[in-house]
Amino acid sequence: MPSVPTSTEPIHPTDDVRVTHEFATVNGRKYHYVNGFPKGEQKGVFLLLHGFPELWYSWRYIIPALLDHGFRVITPDLLGYGQTDKPVCTQDQLGPYTHKSMSNDLAELLKQLNIPKVVVVGHDWGSYLAQRFAFFQPELVSHIVVIAVPFMPLQKQEVTPEDMVKMLPNFKYQLSFIDPEKFENGLKERKDVERLFRAFFQPKPPAPRPKGQLARINVVDCVLDAIRDVPKSDMITEEELQYYVDYFTQGGFHGPCNWYRTRWYNWNDEKDLPNSTIKVPALFIQTIHDVILSPDFVEKVPQHLVAPKLTHRTVGTDHWAMMEDPDAINSILKEWITVVVLGGGSKL
Repeated sequence: MPSVPTSTEPIHPTDDVRVTHEFATVNGRKYHYVNGFPKGEQKGVFLLLHGFPELWYSWRYIIPALLDHGFRVITPDLLGYGQTDKPVCTQDQLGPYTHKSMSNDLAELLKQLNIPKVVVVGHDWGSYLAQRFAFFQPELVSHIVVIAVPFMPLQKQEVTPEDMVKMLPNFKYQLSFIDPEKFENGLKERKDVERLFRAFFQPKPPAPRPKGQLARINVVDCVLDAIRDVPKSDMITEEELQYYVDYFTQGGFHGPCNWYRTRWYNWNDEKDLPNSTIKVPALFIQTIHDVILSPDFVEKVPQHLVAPKLTHRTVGTDHWAMMEDPDAINSILKEWITVVVLGGGSKL
């Protein structure tokens, strides 16, 4: 019999009595999700949305804290990831990977679970999806939290990936994710997948990163040429790292990279949306040492026009805040939950 974990221990990926692993078919697609109930009275439901290249498991330090606060937690592997379906699509078949389609999938999942409203939380691409979920399914969202990626205005004009890079050179790495020859097709072997995750999951550097490491991915044509052999950081254990490597070796990167290929589709869905603001209380947790989402970039984003009831907090981490400093994330969430979610305030 497995030992019962303490309430503060991270969720074990396969064997943890605090959660169950469930599957649901929504809109013809199989979704895997982790389901956790609090021990006492349930005060609400949190829906946690991971980013790229991640899994439900990226919330392993956050789920226990939310359960302790009295909330049920639903944490899916998003489309293309983990144990969820991974539709193989050509460029003209990317409909399942649009934010509108995935928002509809999440809405159907909540309907099947008889959940009328959630506090939706996202990190990285999950932050962007959480925002679009609030636009496309506003009746299902009571509050919203985004980590790393700020609140972004609706895409009212068509912007190609190349146009985006001209405006935001830091995002040049995304062109590699769009081109199968530059990224996806170079990750067929387990050793290459492991090399990628060792490089990606790095904390805030004590000094500028040396040439050839992950900080250069914004100025190279191919991400794989930038990372080479980076030692694993202490931010993630070997067991945790191998869990990611297992699923991405099995499932590949076609599904995750499709998220980067839907810019035109998302613009087409968003351009005529009548609502341009998220009206519910919102929290942005900024990762101030983020290599790509730098303070200069965040400062230029008109977040208060998107989310008027905004609370803005910072953590002294790089991009992977939930791994690098989960205590800081949980502390911010606890304060916001107490004052805003349970206390009825609009912001801190």
